[in-house]
Amino acid sequence: MQAGIVASVLNWNGTAYKWGGRSRSGVDCSGLVQRVFLENGIQLPRTSYEQFREGVGIPKTRLEPGDLIFFHTNGAGASHVGIYLGDNKFISAAKHCVQVSSLDERYWAEHYRGSRRVIA
Repeated sequence: MQAGIVASVLNWNGTAYKWGGRSRSGVDCSGLVQRVFLENGIQLPRTSYEQFREGVGIPKTRLEPGDLIFFHTNGAGASHVGIYLGDNKFISAAKHCVQVSSLDERYWAEHYRGSRRVIA
C-alpha cells in the first residue's frame, strides 16, 4: 500500500496549484492527498483540518512513506498537508505546483504541526 501511495503521488509532480482544486488541471494540498488516497482505495475527508483527525498520530522520527505530514502555514491549525516519501522528503501542492520538498528546509521545519498514519 505504501509503495502505491508514493507511486500515485509522484505522478502528480508538477501539476499546477489551484486553491480548492481536485483535478490534473489544478489541485490544492488536501485535494491532492484526497485524490491520491482514493486512487489507492482509501477515502479521506476533503480538508487538511479534517484529514488531521484521521488515522493515528506518529512522531516525526517514525515517519514511513505514505504517512501524512501537516504544517501550520495559515494560523495554528493543520492548514497544509503533504505525503511523506522517505529520506526526509515529502510532496505537496504548494505555491505554484505539486513539488517535492525537504523537512530540513527551514520554512517546513518551523511550520511542522504533526504527522498521521492512515494506512496499516
